[in-house]
Amino acid sequence: MTTSVGSISGLGLYFGNIVQFLNNTNGISYSNIGNLLLNNQGWFLGNLGTYETFTGNFGLIEKVSGFSTVTTGATAINVSSNPTVGEGILLGTVFSGAGTYVNRYTVGSYAGFNFNINWVVNSPGIPRESDNESSANIYYNGGITSGFLQNANSDNTPFNLSGNSNSNTTTPVNMFRTSSTPNNRITYNGRRKRTFQVNASLSVRGTIATQFYGFFIQKNGAGGSSLIETNSLMRVNNIDDINSISISGTVELNPGEYIEIWGQRLTGSGGSPQLAIFSLNLNIR
Repeated sequence: MTTSVGSISGLGLYFGNIVQFLNNTNGISYSNIGNLLLNNQGWFLGNLGTYETFTGNFGLIEKVSGFSTVTTGATAINVSSNPTVGEGILLGTVFSGAGTYVNRYTVGSYAGFNFNINWVVNSPGIPRESDNESSANIYYNGGITSGFLQNANSDNTPFNLSGNSNSNTTTPVNMFRTSSTPNNRITYNGRRKRTFQVNASLSVRGTIATQFYGFFIQKNGAGGSSLIETNSLMRVNNIDDINSISISGTVELNPGEYIEIWGQRLTGSGGSPQLAIFSLNLNIR
């Protein structure tokens, strides 16, 4: 048993392989290391304090295999100082016990997760984190019986379903490496390009009968592109009818790119056509 295992700092490369820790009152601190490689580190029940603390700057942290059995009151990993990591990899390390598994990043992490976007995490006991786990869901948060109104252009010009005077207010939930500003938009904030499955649904009523409308996913706004594979059509037979529209497809997004739900009046001219939209939901996985 020791008071503290110690600290390692200022190295270009450190490789720790098959190390077992038992009955220590505090763990080990790593800081400012170019390449930190930790393989098969075994932290047994009975260690106290914080097992592994990461501070400062790292080009690479790769922690693979091993285990941390966390004593009540102890912490397995502490990254709350928000270390700068070029590439962080945490794979196959098993976390168990009644203590705290990760003292998370306070900047750059998402609700329910522990690390920032520079990490790939796949270890039993803590949430998986990578660009492949990115997800988002937004929904119209107004009253289902009132909804919001959307003017429908008569010249076949596509329009964003933002609502008149931006009345389509959407609430984001289950956001991971994504964001939603402004309303009716999901932006991908990961590190690398990836393909998403897109699903959306609408409940819509038209104000002028015998007209057709199209709905689809638009990528990157007015200057971007519509995803024709997501096209869905609606015919207004009776202005009292409410139509349920479903939209699905796939989209490839680079970091910073975004999608929205758009519409288009396909037939008819004149008048002041509007859509009353009672529910709207958009999600990516």
